[in-house]
Amino acid sequence: MARQLAQGEDCYVAEQGRKVPIKWMAPESLKSRIFSSASDVWMFGVCMWEILSFGLKPFHNISNAEAVAVIGRGERLPRPDICSVSHYRLMLECWMDDPLLRPTFSTLQPKLREISTEAKRLSAEATESQLHMRSPSNGRKSPTRQSPPTKDDRRVSERPANADYLTLNRPIRPSEADTPVHRATYRVVEQILTITKVSELPSIKQLLNSVKRVGEHIRTLFILIQQTVEVIDDVSLIDSAERQLTDSFHYLVEDMRKLRDFHTKVDVKDELYRRFLGQAFVVATDARTLYQSVQQCCQAHFLLNAHR
Repeated sequence: MARQLAQGEDCYVAEQGRKVPIKWMAPESLKSRIFSSASDVWMFGVCMWEILSFGLKPFHNISNAEAVAVIGRGERLPRPDICSVSHYRLMLECWMDDPLLRPTFSTLQPKLREISTEAKRLSAEATESQLHMRSPSNGRKSPTRQSPPTKDDRRVSERPANADYLTLNRPIRPSEADTPVHRATYRVVEQILTITKVSELPSIKQLLNSVKRVGEHIRTLFILIQQTVEVIDDVSLIDSAERQLTDSFHYLVEDMRKLRDFHTKVDVKDELYRRFLGQAFVVATDARTLYQSVQQCCQAHFLLNAHR
């Protein structure tokens, strides 16, 4: 809609009474009918969401007035099922309340190119994994990716392999709960809830310590998963989920750094904190997805051995 801009203008104000696409519009456009290149970036983010949602209308289940209220509260459209963390992250950047904090179209282009390259790589890996599963003669294992072990990680990995861990050497049906991986996942989610249940912005030191603990719980989760699935041939689903969780935690750390650098600036502090909390929920969701991936691989391994 910024095509209406005259040369040299940064924005224009639309006339009252004109029909406008409410559910696609940026907050400043909804409040004051102000349109600019930054408001177009917001709408471009909504268009990306539409494409990845297979044409679903944004805020399709609520009215225009309710959508305006939702956006005003800082809520955003949820991540589509097929959307990667990095792509959804880019959408959230397009949907920043402050127009100055949104990316420009010139910076969006290289970021989208990187996302496209990553999507092609993951698609190729998935195809290779399917071919691997169809080949009965290939018994090669695909180990899960793991962060460099810290002192605490080594302490966990030095525990006996048969102590409290899910054993799959024989076809025993894995439990849906009360396994080391389930408990480790719960600790990640619980730590996230500890961060998000605080109504006001805590001290930066408290947030830093909380994010650090989330990272420690994620590293422990990765180690326990590695020990749990070491007898399973195909763990490509787990590999993908681990990459997703690693990326989402990386973005959480990045948001934490921005919050630390700008926490004295009142005009952007609240917006950055909302963004940080939104990313924290993404981390919790990806941890749960990783746990479900482990369960699926374990169930598949159980069924394969049960029919031998």
